[in-house]
Amino acid sequence: MSEKKQIHYNIDNIANLGCNYNLIFGEKSNGKSYQVKHKFGIEPALKDPEQKFYLTRRFREELTPSKVEKWLADVNITTLTGSEYNTFVAYRNRIYLGYYNIDTCKTVKGPVIGYYDSLSREQNNAGGSYLDVSNIIFEEFMSRSVYLPSEPAKLQTLYSTIDRKRATTRVWMVGNTVTRISPYFQSWGLDKLIRNMQQGDIVTHVIEPENIEDDDDLSNFTLAIEYCKSSGGNKTAFGYGSGAIDAGKWMSDPQPRLPKSIKEYRLVYRVGFFYAGYKWLGDVLVDSDNSLCWFIYPKNIEEDFTNILLFSDQPSPNKWIWGNPYCCGLNNTKLQNILSTFTESKIFYSDDLTGTDFKKAINFIIRK
Repeated sequence: MSEKKQIHYNIDNIANLGCNYNLIFGEKSNGKSYQVKHKFGIEPALKDPEQKFYLTRRFREELTPSKVEKWLADVNITTLTGSEYNTFVAYRNRIYLGYYNIDTCKTVKGPVIGYYDSLSREQNNAGGSYLDVSNIIFEEFMSRSVYLPSEPAKLQTLYSTIDRKRATTRVWMVGNTVTRISPYFQSWGLDKLIRNMQQGDIVTHVIEPENIEDDDDLSNFTLAIEYCKSSGGNKTAFGYGSGAIDAGKWMSDPQPRLPKSIKEYRLVYRVGFFYAGYKWLGDVLVDSDNSLCWFIYPKNIEEDFTNILLFSDQPSPNKWIWGNPYCCGLNNTKLQNILSTFTESKIFYSDDLTGTDFKKAINFIIRK
């Protein structure tokens, strides 16, 4: 296999914006984590004991001492400390510099340079003091399937515990492009922004306080978001998922497509789907054989759904807005018959990413 030139990620581009919250996502193995742990983890802590870092992931099982030490394994601490230390020790939620003596086969712990604990345990740290922490590193903030209940609020509570209203702590959220359906994007109003970002884009987003009169400084609510440029280099994956692994494309699964050209169908009915901040239209179509099917595609125009039956995860007293197609209580036999056909074998999607996003966003199970 011939060697291909690889572009190495540089975190300085987003760091120079000076935002407290920084979301960085892209392909695997492009250097995101390496840059974060060096420039906003190890190196500041070595220069100043009051510039430690806090490492977090979603679940406790992801942050065992051995896994934390493995995360630090690519840091050449021997060179950085002039051979004073040659390893790291993770012990009781603290990260120490250490020196392993090859003759005695023992490791002596040095000073603490950081802390670690899972986001699921943020309440356990509520009474702790972390005034010596300047950076929070949140690894794998995007999940393929499972998030904690009210996870964005948990992260902000952890931030509050560590920062104590200094507004000096910076958060580095690092993830791979596994899914665009994320409670962070929805909670922070980033859905549209994320959908429109191209690889290499770095943008900022200001979150307005709920009561602007109570907060005249909006700088603390500014997020920086980077969709990392593809690093190039050799390809190491194939098939579905390879685009996300090697090129930073959003991961998608193969989805059923219309068996005929869209021109061969006649529109019978149209409904809207609005889940997790995303909007789709669902067209009920029939072909020349009077065979019925559903066609799901993104609704990219800006105006809200109007004069249309809508299924949404947002509660509403409007009789035309329901939780899902299987609990629609409208007294309309024809409509009920149409909705009863919303089953897996009759649903088709405009593209793989649309189908993948749709299935991750909806809060009901599609019937067989």
